[in-house]
Amino acid sequence: MYYEVIPIKLFRQDAGVLTYSCDQNLSPGQIVVVPLGKSETVGIVYKKVAKVDFETKKLLEEARKILEDLRESL
Repeated sequence: MYYEVIPIKLFRQDAGVLTYSCDQNLSPGQIVVVPLGKSETVGIVYKKVAKVDFETKKLLEEARKILEDLRESL
C-alpha cells in the first residue's frame, strides 16, 4: 500500500506531501515516523494512493509504537 505523508519537518521551500510504502492499513491523520534524507521525522498520513511508478521508501513506524515509547520514557 502507498500513502502520501506530510512531514512535520520542512525539508525544502516548496515541500509538500511525500509518498511512502507500508504493509499496514493506515488512515488519514495517523501519525507515523518516516525517513527523510539521512534522518527520520514525524509525519501525518494525508491519504492512501494507488500504486506509484517510482521507488518509495517504507514508513518506519506508526503512532502506536511512538506512543508506547513516549509512555515508557515518562
